[in-house]
Amino acid sequence: MAKHLATILAFWATIIVAGAAFGQNIQPYIAEMSASLGRNTTYGTVGSVELVDNHFIHFLLTVPGPTIALPVGGGATAQSTRWSTVALDFMSITADLKSLDEDHITEHPAFSADGLANYRPGDEGDLTVVQFKSTDAPSSISVTTCDREKVTKLPRGASTATATQLGAETKTVEGAVLVFTDRNSARAFEKALRVAIVVAKSQ
Repeated sequence: MAKHLATILAFWATIIVAGAAFGQNIQPYIAEMSASLGRNTTYGTVGSVELVDNHFIHFLLTVPGPTIALPVGGGATAQSTRWSTVALDFMSITADLKSLDEDHITEHPAFSADGLANYRPGDEGDLTVVQFKSTDAPSSISVTTCDREKVTKLPRGASTATATQLGAETKTVEGAVLVFTDRNSARAFEKALRVAIVVAKSQ
């Protein structure tokens, strides 16, 4: 009975969100996403968030991004815990809001280099990774990545660089991630992105 009631409530919550979204402007949600990402002062991972052609969202990111660690196997000690490390080399992410899945925006705890160095079993992570996915095949999410080695060889303080100097490469992916230093900001971003997707699909 409780499970049935939860299903009904989830259904009506979706209907209410969709109804409220009809005819709304996406821009306030873009502004909320930008504000949430802007609070990532540790890495400064976002340069700008823009809405293009009414329903494409574009993230221009600062490079190189952080290297994060995700726990993939629990251990009784820090030394026995297994990790997967991911270097986030995104320069930009572009996605069609209408192709994203608002029901599968997920968050995962992660660790920065400092967080990993000080890890103790049971720690939740000092970073939050938010992932979003496309429902299209082929995907309508494109990312441009940089070559971290080339970026580190650029003159210190260089404000501009060519795509060749950055080792830029553009490809299509099924999903993309953004990193947050503050969990509340991550959740505010998730909420704004979810509504923006619903609004885009209603137009």
